[in-house]
Amino acid sequence: MCGIFGYSLRPNRFDRGRLRVLCAALSCEMDHRGGHSWGYYASEGLVRGLGSLSGHVSARDLASHDSLMAHTRMATTGKVAVENCHPFIQGSVVGAHNGIVNNHEQLNGKYKRDLPVDSQHIFQHMEEDLPLDDIEAYGAVEMTLRSQPGRIYLGTFNGGSLSVWRGKWGAVWASTYWTVKRGLRLASLKAKELVIFDDEWYYAEAGGVYTLHDKIGISPPPKKAVFQPGWYSHNPLAKDDLAAFDHAMAADLDDIDRAWNGEGGYHS
Repeated sequence: MCGIFGYSLRPNRFDRGRLRVLCAALSCEMDHRGGHSWGYYASEGLVRGLGSLSGHVSARDLASHDSLMAHTRMATTGKVAVENCHPFIQGSVVGAHNGIVNNHEQLNGKYKRDLPVDSQHIFQHMEEDLPLDDIEAYGAVEMTLRSQPGRIYLGTFNGGSLSVWRGKWGAVWASTYWTVKRGLRLASLKAKELVIFDDEWYYAEAGGVYTLHDKIGISPPPKKAVFQPGWYSHNPLAKDDLAAFDHAMAADLDDIDRAWNGEGGYHS
């Protein structure tokens, strides 16, 4: 189980102070799904490291961009090492994946690759313009092209989890509903969750979210996958139980406060 999150801002419509609060909350929450390593990509380039994201990168740094996609990794395939951190650069494609590629070894053999992390096949296929139905996987992805760093493509397939929200100030997404909900509430930002259909490509750019009307087309694993539930799926709180919601959110404020200065870390 890993975590992905990111944002895309509308030009000249955002308070960076609020974005720092949002990024502190997102990085802290997603560290609960990762902790082994982290990485993020923005127009300035790729940054990756080991341990927890909130323990190594301040909210100020995360919030200093116009768009960003980030990943927190709990290693499954491939050792814990900086070179195995998401996002990956596969030629012109930069991408991060939360999920499992079931036929990782078969793809390495078929295409004479030596990719250590299963997720890399998704983005290597894109780079080589190969059909994605060759891949058996589930999950969610965020990716961009190095020639278009301000446009971030988003999608889920075969039961993956991703919550995407849009407001007048821009767009934000993360692996779970409650991660975004809590972050927005802490930052005093208004946004609405969008309906994201499985196996459909979307993209975020300049604060908007758009559909491509294109299928992702990744094949499901041959055996029924055992999905890792997100925070919301096993959380007993109802969406409208704001008192209980505020109580749960307050329990994480110390972690989020440390994440503000890059001193947090659920697994650090």
